[in-house]
Amino acid sequence: MKNISLFIIALLTTFSLSAQAPQMMTYQSVIRDASDALVANTTIGIQISILQGSPTGLASYIETHSPMTNVNGLATLEIGNGTPVTGSFSGIDWSNGPYYLKTEIDPTGGTAYTISGTNQLLSVPYALYAETSGSGSGSETDPVFTSSPAGGITAGDITNWNNDLVDDADADPNNELQTLSINGQDLTISSGNTVTLPSGGGGANTLDQAYDEGGAGAGRIITADAGAVEVNSSVNSQAAISASHTGNGVSIFGNNTSSATQFSTIQGSTASSSNLVSGVIGSSTGNAWGVSGQVSNTATAEAAVYGNNLRTNGGYGVKGLGYNGVWGLSQQQTGAGTWGENLNANGTGLIGIGNAQLPQVLTAGSGGAFLGNTTGAFAKFNTVGVGQGITIQDDFGAQWVVGAWDGIGYRKISGTGTVNTIVPDLNENPVMMTAPEAPEVLFQDFGEGQLTNGECIITIDPILAKNIRVDESHPLRVFITLEGDCNGVFVTEKSQNGFKVKELAGGTSNTNFTYQVVANRADEQLPGLKESKYSEERWSPATPLFDVNNMQQGNTEQKELSIKR
Repeated sequence: MKNISLFIIALLTTFSLSAQAPQMMTYQSVIRDASDALVANTTIGIQISILQGSPTGLASYIETHSPMTNVNGLATLEIGNGTPVTGSFSGIDWSNGPYYLKTEIDPTGGTAYTISGTNQLLSVPYALYAETSGSGSGSETDPVFTSSPAGGITAGDITNWNNDLVDDADADPNNELQTLSINGQDLTISSGNTVTLPSGGGGANTLDQAYDEGGAGAGRIITADAGAVEVNSSVNSQAAISASHTGNGVSIFGNNTSSATQFSTIQGSTASSSNLVSGVIGSSTGNAWGVSGQVSNTATAEAAVYGNNLRTNGGYGVKGLGYNGVWGLSQQQTGAGTWGENLNANGTGLIGIGNAQLPQVLTAGSGGAFLGNTTGAFAKFNTVGVGQGITIQDDFGAQWVVGAWDGIGYRKISGTGTVNTIVPDLNENPVMMTAPEAPEVLFQDFGEGQLTNGECIITIDPILAKNIRVDESHPLRVFITLEGDCNGVFVTEKSQNGFKVKELAGGTSNTNFTYQVVANRADEQLPGLKESKYSEERWSPATPLFDVNNMQQGNTEQKELSIKR
């Protein structure tokens, strides 16, 4: 077996919120064949072995997988979730290491493994080992704890505290306990006095009066150190809490000053089955935003507004509905007004649909898919100088331009390669035909004629004549093919509108012939005072390539937000 080094992208343990560690590890690898070429979009065969003790040790566990690589040759699988061959993943004693991960790969998808590699597992399975290590017992040996006052606490101290045997001046474990009772408006404390509460359901003060009596500062602050402050309501179509502000201020303000918090500052939750409501809604009746998010220029957050849809069978992370559904704006050179990205190997990054059409995407995925009833995609450039409508580039830097002005003329398509059409062969298989190309901008036409007493005048199609340039510097090229016997012919009296064909040696035959005419395209006056000098072109400079900036990719991990229930 030939050993070829595998490029390990990541080997990660998957975590969840349950108390038990999952018996799986995520494994990713870029696959290359013996020629160091990427094995892309291919179902491959992989055998995973967990070896104990050394890179050649006995296999504690063996399983097989048949993943498909993506366009970059990346294969992803979960170790512990494959087809077992030997042993069980959950039965591995991770405390009895070291352990080594051996991978064997068949790029053709079978079990004839020709690529192998072995790497030591250093720290990934520790969470699996820790699952069984929580029941240990023994004496505390932490030097920080043993040197602290808490290190001197004895079992006798705890017993004395529980039985109130600590000297509190009277050694009575019960005399500190008192009971409150209420009878009508009388509030009584045992071994104490009684006070009469005012009538009116707990006092005559309104909430506003209570607020005023609290005084400025701490007097108007509630410290919820014994649980949440709750307001409950069962009144339909009303709010449980309502706050309004008539000045230049904030109606409700939430602030969390802890950098370690795992919860949102303001949270809303709903169990409604209606798609007309939401957990949080913002509304505006003026020029303000209904909902907005903002990240300060010193923060490290990636998104001012984050939407996360945890479903796997549909839905949207963020959905906008309006005159414009979603609008993106950027002022950075390497930024984008709207960013679309799909991490699935066969996913589509951006979908645009017009004319109430149903979405369609390529099975293998693409950067973008656009669908309309009459036009799938529209592109426009507004510069008065050199500009391009659409630029396409591959990984090797080659570019193709569709719709461009390069300072000399307009270009429909410009780029390396050929212009082709597809036709069926004799077996109905698609084959390509390639268009002829020239260093000049030329128009051509074909026709047929017949000599009458040795001569014939041909008139060029008037539409073609209008769009060609014929003069001393730009002659009309005429090619004659005789279809009968005569002395031969020559072409004379050539102009923009036609030419004469005459038989040699004064011949008077009536021979049929076909012809081809080729001429330089006439210059074109274009809107905006631009003029395409087509007739003067010969080996014109290529349309300049545009520089490409690598975009700053954000964190692509989907995160489930913590919710306090």
